[in-house]
Amino acid sequence: MIKHYNDYVQDMVSLMAERGLGEYGRTSRKRWYEAFGCYLSEAGLVYSDENVSKWLDEVVKPANTRQQYHVTARYMEQLREFIRTGEIQIGNLPLVKPDHDKLPPEIRGTLDEYLVSREPDYSPESMRLAKLHTANFLLRLCAEGMTRIEMLSYEMLAAVFRGRWNVTPGQRSVILSHGRQLLGFLHEKHGFRRGFFMLLEDSVFQYAYVPGLSDDAIMTELLRLSRERSVCTTEEMYPLIARFADRYSDKGYSYTIIKRVTHTLRCLYVFLDMYGLDYCPEISWEWYTLIEDRIGRNLRAWKRVQALFDSFAADREICFDKSCGIPSAQAKRMGHYPAWCTDAVGGYVDWLTRSFHRESTVRNYRYSVFSLCDYLLASGINGFGDITPQMLREYIAQDHHATLKGRSTRITIVNQFLWYVEANILGEEKKLYTVLTAGTAKSVTVPVVLTDDEVKRVYTYRAGCRTGIGLRNAAMLMLGLRLGLRASDVVSLRLEDIDWKQRRISSIQEKTKHPLVLPLSIDAGNSLYAYLSSSRPKAENNHVFIRHKAPFGRLTIRSCENAFKAALPEMADRPGVGFHTLRRTFATGILRNNAGMDAVMDALGHHDNTTAVKYLSFDDERMMECPLSLSGCSIAVEGGAL
Repeated sequence: MIKHYNDYVQDMVSLMAERGLGEYGRTSRKRWYEAFGCYLSEAGLVYSDENVSKWLDEVVKPANTRQQYHVTARYMEQLREFIRTGEIQIGNLPLVKPDHDKLPPEIRGTLDEYLVSREPDYSPESMRLAKLHTANFLLRLCAEGMTRIEMLSYEMLAAVFRGRWNVTPGQRSVILSHGRQLLGFLHEKHGFRRGFFMLLEDSVFQYAYVPGLSDDAIMTELLRLSRERSVCTTEEMYPLIARFADRYSDKGYSYTIIKRVTHTLRCLYVFLDMYGLDYCPEISWEWYTLIEDRIGRNLRAWKRVQALFDSFAADREICFDKSCGIPSAQAKRMGHYPAWCTDAVGGYVDWLTRSFHRESTVRNYRYSVFSLCDYLLASGINGFGDITPQMLREYIAQDHHATLKGRSTRITIVNQFLWYVEANILGEEKKLYTVLTAGTAKSVTVPVVLTDDEVKRVYTYRAGCRTGIGLRNAAMLMLGLRLGLRASDVVSLRLEDIDWKQRRISSIQEKTKHPLVLPLSIDAGNSLYAYLSSSRPKAENNHVFIRHKAPFGRLTIRSCENAFKAALPEMADRPGVGFHTLRRTFATGILRNNAGMDAVMDALGHHDNTTAVKYLSFDDERMMECPLSLSGCSIAVEGGAL
């Protein structure tokens, strides 16, 4: 190979002599070419662009001036052009000749046409710089083998973008910017691909270009999907991106979110156009697999955009529900289970949902059932009828819950699932659900209520709220403190649940599904009105409390906890203290005002006193009115009173 390289050098020197290049120019180039040849020979390397770059950085740059380094780099670019094409333009040999004059005549004519179109926009100095930088960009394409502008391709652009520049990052950015403007002109005036100028953005190239994909087996599969599952061509897809972004704008999303959405789809568009693929969801998800290590923590956000766009491309509608479209881990897991597993798990989940369990509860139960199914499949059984008591004991013995309570919860869920399977799948009662026992008593904690001083601080926080989030927090706090609503009932409250004329709230409790009617106190009503009239976003959602950023969906109970922490930050880390503390404080206040247990039960929405009775312990004053005599315990008290 080194002899082959030396032959190229000799031919290059001969060509320079034929073209009339001066002796100094020939000698100088030959000296550096031979130095590089010695470097290859000593290191046992072959000629390549990577080895040229390594030599320039590690050998030439440290030992020479900056000017000499750039001259040598230019010499090596000329040799590269000769090795690739067997020719070198005579205009490219002088180092001081303007880049514009080095271009082939046809390409130079295209550049001049572009520059004329920009005359109304540029000052004379700006025009001079545009000519300089755009010509430099075109010369780099010529070095990749482009002799006519019609030969331009994605491969050439990618090679230029990834190639060695020998300029500062700032200069590279300026040259690429002028290159994008030229390519935009070529798209509008001569029908060149739109993706050409989009590819040269740093934020697009890293996601659209996949090295080596053209020769990969994955490409064969992508081409098959493009033929068989095509939804539309890339040119049909592009206008859909703008209309898709308009839907986000209509929903009130911020400019930043809309820009991110557009960027995601632009990257996909360039990827598809570069590799000659039509748009279809299956290809899109494969693309995410190829680039997910580059996206990092934003991967889920990108996938959500794609899931929504898939829906939009199919029927021009978008469901902004957070769970819409993204293939979940649970769905993928279920896809690997045999039918006897999926039927049982799916039926059990539906049963839980019909039994009014919360979505979060259903999700947690499902994970426990997945764990059991994974163990059973690993044990080699072919159906729930093959489960033995010993197998269940071995399964729970390898459970890795850190606490006894967690392990007990797992057992409870597994027992419930086994009961469901026997009753609805097997049709026989093997009583496997009796094999495992939780063996833990219900934990009891000491309830906490707010002191009078802490209640005053909640009101002080309410009085100081001026922002939208602050007014929302104040309204939530008043509903908890003055009406005793649970966090789940606060975030579930709807506009139609508030009767302003009758000054009352009527709703269905999330936890018990029982109806609840409460009088709307003046301070709670004022806080609600202040929030609804001045800070609640105008949205179609009829929940009282909604997000202040698009999508304007209902909140989670975490927002209530955040409101509590905002008012009483020092209580945030205390165990058993949170938004529910307001409900306990409300109930205790009723008792202290001599209203009685029936009033507490009605206000809290309880149907029996088993839960409400614990609030009696907070009525300190009346607890002191009914002391027990110590004499009944054979304890004599002398010398004073306790």
